[in-house]
Amino acid sequence: MGLYMAPSVSMAVLLTAQRIIPGIDWYWELLADAGWTAAVLYVRPARVARVLVGREKSLTPEVIEQTRELLVQEDVQVGPQHPMAAYWAQHVAIEGGAAANTVLEQIERTGESSMTAVIRSTLPGKPVPKIDLLELSAAINWPEDEIAITPVPRHGAGVRRLTVGQAPEAVLDIYTAWEKLIAPKGMPSTVITAIRTVDIPDEETKELPA
Repeated sequence: MGLYMAPSVSMAVLLTAQRIIPGIDWYWELLADAGWTAAVLYVRPARVARVLVGREKSLTPEVIEQTRELLVQEDVQVGPQHPMAAYWAQHVAIEGGAAANTVLEQIERTGESSMTAVIRSTLPGKPVPKIDLLELSAAINWPEDEIAITPVPRHGAGVRRLTVGQAPEAVLDIYTAWEKLIAPKGMPSTVITAIRTVDIPDEETKELPA
């Protein structure tokens, strides 16, 4: 608190001294004000305060960047809010677990007994480890034949799509619907790589034939 208050207090003392001490030329007052400004900008008391309380390890850019990375890792370790993500962190992503060094994100319930999520590696530049479905089945207490881990379209090996249970066909996303319903019958060995949507104004929609 003292460091945060230092600039304001020192400025108040400086201005008070300039006011009560007679005979000081204006250029000396201007020089004193410029010196105060330069000193505050150089010392940066607020940054020093953050270093002292441990929010930053140093004032050097390299260490600040390392501190930012540590804060991000701490945020990941604090624990996700979604119950399934929390369970994953406590039982599946632990050292020696079915999917060590991973987190569960983008969790969506797709039916009464089904869900999808994204498994992401917490190690920068490393892929999601190979997950044994039997171990994962035992960890989450779900039949292994209803668990699938597949690549995420347009993403690298650092993320994987987790599907648990049998979702109703109506709620399948377009990628899964194409893979399971359309490609096997109409266009074998094809996948959707990108989707482009176009907004059609209401006036044009009304003119479309029925």
